[in-house]
Amino acid sequence: MFTTVLAILILIACFVSVDLTMSKIEKDKEYGKIILERVKYLSKRPFPSVMVAALPLVFFMFDTGSVALLTFFMYLLVIFSSILIHLAFPRRVFLRWLVLVAVFAFFSISNLYWEIAYQERIYFQLGNLTVIYLLWQIPKKFKSNDKSEIKFLLSLRILTMTFLVMGVIANVFARYSLAKLLSVAGVVGFIHAITLYLFIKVIMEIIYVIVENKRDSDAFTSYMHFQGIQDRIRGFFTFLAIFFWINMLLHNLALSDYVQETLTQFLTKERLLGATAFTFGSILLFGGLIYGAYVLANNVAYFASLKDQQYAGNRTKRLGSSILLIRLAVLIVGFIIAATAAEIPLDKVTIVLGALSVGIGFGLQTIINNLVSGVILAFERPIQIGDDIEVGLNSGQVKEVGIRASKILSYDGAEVVIPNGDLLSQSLINWTLSDKRRRIELIIGVGYNSDMQKVKTLIEEVLKRDKILTTPMPRVLMQNFNESSVDFRVLFWIESMDMMLEMRNEVMNAIFESFKENKIEIPFPKRDLYVKSLPEEITEIGLPKKDSTSTDLPAEETDSADLLNKEDKKNPPKTDPEDNLH
Repeated sequence: MFTTVLAILILIACFVSVDLTMSKIEKDKEYGKIILERVKYLSKRPFPSVMVAALPLVFFMFDTGSVALLTFFMYLLVIFSSILIHLAFPRRVFLRWLVLVAVFAFFSISNLYWEIAYQERIYFQLGNLTVIYLLWQIPKKFKSNDKSEIKFLLSLRILTMTFLVMGVIANVFARYSLAKLLSVAGVVGFIHAITLYLFIKVIMEIIYVIVENKRDSDAFTSYMHFQGIQDRIRGFFTFLAIFFWINMLLHNLALSDYVQETLTQFLTKERLLGATAFTFGSILLFGGLIYGAYVLANNVAYFASLKDQQYAGNRTKRLGSSILLIRLAVLIVGFIIAATAAEIPLDKVTIVLGALSVGIGFGLQTIINNLVSGVILAFERPIQIGDDIEVGLNSGQVKEVGIRASKILSYDGAEVVIPNGDLLSQSLINWTLSDKRRRIELIIGVGYNSDMQKVKTLIEEVLKRDKILTTPMPRVLMQNFNESSVDFRVLFWIESMDMMLEMRNEVMNAIFESFKENKIEIPFPKRDLYVKSLPEEITEIGLPKKDSTSTDLPAEETDSADLLNKEDKKNPPKTDPEDNLH
């Protein structure tokens, strides 16, 4: 009784919490409508949605060995799932679903008793054939924009039809008990899988609205990338859904006790490897705890890096490369717990470490070098997550400081993986080690006939902008006397290198417009083209001949052109006619 009351209170608390969250989002005039459009079920049917998400979890508060309890929870799930399917899918899909639910209700009620009722054979056979026909029509009748949804349904269809076809064959050969088991397992398994699919969908929507609701009130969640969070959490709830489905399937096949006893015997039986005794259960426990520590370490690093983004402009408040130490600590603690839980003696661990040291001597020097370099990076902290760095030919923003290698996001969007050893052995330029200020340098050329003092004054006026720092103050220096221009070197500082390209573009455009208004010339190279001769094919179509070309030459160039023409008459070029045009 106490468990039942507690389960009801948990369901009510879940609904009230989600409902309050949805109400806050609805009141947000700016983003509320956009957020609600992204949730398919919660926005229109919050109560059935919460029940679909919470019932599979609450079920494990009870004795899961009872078939009657399993059936009761299944009915609740099917009822609330039917409401969601009616809401989200076309009418023809919902009607086919109702037919499947009717067959499911008959099969599940019949499964509550084991007496042989031969008069039910015809009903089971008709139910099997009906469900097989509806499943056969799925590729033609069911359409969805979600490709994963179609793939899931088609895979489930094949598995269910396999059970039902075997049930039909067993029924034909008068193996009624076997036919009943296979038929119930197939139909109930299909319905249960659909409800669990909706369970995962609704869980993802609930997490989404919670994150969006805290976007303004919680600085941490405001930097969460929901897609990344969804990808990490979806795997866990998918695992739970598969576990729920297999548990129900084994109950319907009357194999639950047999499988449990067989697995227990297999995992707990002591085996010998030489003089060492072990069990597969201890190995599985050790591997599971190590994997759990690995997943926990990765998730801690992920959420810590999200926290760093909140203080991207303040290096002292970021964890940065210290996240690596946190990951190592979690992995080491996880290894110790796993070894203790699996009852692995420490002397065996030292043997493994000794074998590993031999491997290091033969071929793992580079890997160990990178591992040690990662630890050094974590303690010295020459780089942190969010820093803009240059290593060799690679440049970008640090996204992750890993145990073996680090990732930087280049400015063109590529993720570059750099071994930690290279970060220590090569020259490393960190543009944001102490602050994010950046100096911008421009070379501006003007003509020799320009008023140099006026040029300097115009450039200094352009540099009087809010985004340009006054300390250090901007400087305009005459730099070079080039062949066709006098070069000025313009130096100014900005508060963040994130706006470097934007400010460079803004200042250069402003200087160009200022020079244009004040008639300051920005010189550019000029080239004169002299035609020494023209092919005969061109002169025949009426173009000027060689004599006429000389009259178009500038006065100071006629003497040299005449000399070139006389020299060409003495030594005519031996080339193709098409090569004479320059």
